[in-house]
Amino acid sequence: NARYVFIQSPYDQNFKGLYDTSYNPDADYRGKIQAIVSGTKSFRFNNADELGNEVHSTDTKYFNEFPFSKEVYRNTTGGEFKELSLVKDDSEVRYLFTADETRYNISPATATEHRSHAFYVMDIQLVLKQYKPKFTWVPIYTSTCYEENGKDVEKPQYGLKLGTTEMGESGKMGYLTVDQINKILLNDNEILGSGSTPRPAEIKSPEQVLYVDASDLMTVVYRKATIEGGKDDLDQAMSLLGKNALFYLPENLAPAKNNFATKTGTGEFRACKDIVITDKKPFYAPYNIRVDAAQTATYTREITVPKNGKATFASVMLPFTLSINNDGVHTNEDGSCKFRLSKMNENSCITLSQNEASKPNNYKAKAKFIPLTGTSTKANTPYMVEVLSAPTSDKISFIATQKGSDVVASTSMANDTYLFKGEAAKGKIGQYDVNFTNYGSYSGKKLNKNRKIFYFSGNMYLCSKNLDAEFPWLYVYPFRAFYEYTGGADAKDLSGMSVIYDDSQDEATGIANLQPRPNLAVQAGNGTITFAATVDSKVNIYTVTGTLASSVNVKAGSTETINVPAGMYVINGVKVIVK
Repeated sequence: NARYVFIQSPYDQNFKGLYDTSYNPDADYRGKIQAIVSGTKSFRFNNADELGNEVHSTDTKYFNEFPFSKEVYRNTTGGEFKELSLVKDDSEVRYLFTADETRYNISPATATEHRSHAFYVMDIQLVLKQYKPKFTWVPIYTSTCYEENGKDVEKPQYGLKLGTTEMGESGKMGYLTVDQINKILLNDNEILGSGSTPRPAEIKSPEQVLYVDASDLMTVVYRKATIEGGKDDLDQAMSLLGKNALFYLPENLAPAKNNFATKTGTGEFRACKDIVITDKKPFYAPYNIRVDAAQTATYTREITVPKNGKATFASVMLPFTLSINNDGVHTNEDGSCKFRLSKMNENSCITLSQNEASKPNNYKAKAKFIPLTGTSTKANTPYMVEVLSAPTSDKISFIATQKGSDVVASTSMANDTYLFKGEAAKGKIGQYDVNFTNYGSYSGKKLNKNRKIFYFSGNMYLCSKNLDAEFPWLYVYPFRAFYEYTGGADAKDLSGMSVIYDDSQDEATGIANLQPRPNLAVQAGNGTITFAATVDSKVNIYTVTGTLASSVNVKAGSTETINVPAGMYVINGVKVIVK
């Protein structure tokens, strides 16, 4: 229901006045802005030309306005409104008339609603030009790991950079049609121009193309949809590309379409509509994309292994930020999904129970995580996710949406591995140092299982070395993360880790068989627990459900007693009963 109207647009042709019973103040703006015809003559709206300083006259003159109407225009100027038709190298001056309907009054009791009119002068010259494309195939990922039709594939991925063999009138590249772009994507040799090469043989389908960069062109010419809500040429071109492909358009071309971005006057890119990311498919953004406050960036996480059902814990890495509260929890604007984001405790990442410490090998530990702090996540950074409120679909694990969250370019990934590095956490198992490094990718990774990779499965981290013998590789899909583990040469083999939330930096391990002597003694009493430590220690006390019940700091050589309700507690993986 925009105020501004082109004269002789479909809306204007039916306009009978602001006070006519047929007037619709909420009419669809698309009927108002169709400039199908233009005026052949200008219109004199007032006599300002007679009152200027350059006019010398002794006559007394007053400023007069001449109201515009289509009938007055026709009778006083002899002009008409008609379509413009030009032949090659022909030119003509036309006048595009507009109206402004000021429907919102300052004083409704006395003022009247009215229309004001103006025109734009257009000096149009038709120049016929056929530009030949010049294009470059840009390698992105030589190896990948993603899902295609229910199978794991490792197809390489490319980008396409577009240009023309000669410059246009404005000193920029010329234009290309979508038909030309499609022929390039489909490897039609007829379209090859000077300086361009055929599509690489390893690209079997345009679905292996993750972006098209047409931003240096003067424009991209395409046919509009023939029916309301139908597909146009740009939609057809996008349908040829990968599911997460981005299409970068030239300046002043901004169709309201998902995953399209238009170049701004400053050389940046702005999303034409929403950014929608598909799970389990490769992704790559060569440039940042500004997403305005009214637009949304969305990622929908599919269940990795459907037969295993939904999981509470997962890993994720996204090219845009998410807002979080003080507990590291992100909630979608519609409230349909809520999840906590965390990273591993970087200074004390692991704890081991007495029971597990007594095993000669294949023991399990507890990985200590800390919910994120601050107001938002970081883009291109891997995190652990705990789903608190999930969608009802049995195929969807969680959905991450954020309005006004910019897409950050993927160019900071490691060139040789395509990985983004997250936190590096350290800890001790007995006297042995252990280290975990978090990595995420948008390419997906096929990893040798002997690298000691920890990945999520069944709500806990499992070690890749325990995969069955017939599975020499671990497959990690795009938008997921994993930890790579290194430890002391004599340390026992770690087979898996459950997840706990623990921000302690120097918690006593209490593992007698891995240390010269225990560094913590615990004594349960009637409604109390007493601690004695040989080193400065922070001790966390959990309920059997994993909830943190209390924490206590114990100085070396001293004892501390706390009061707790009767029940069973877990301290360093050991169950303690308080009467």
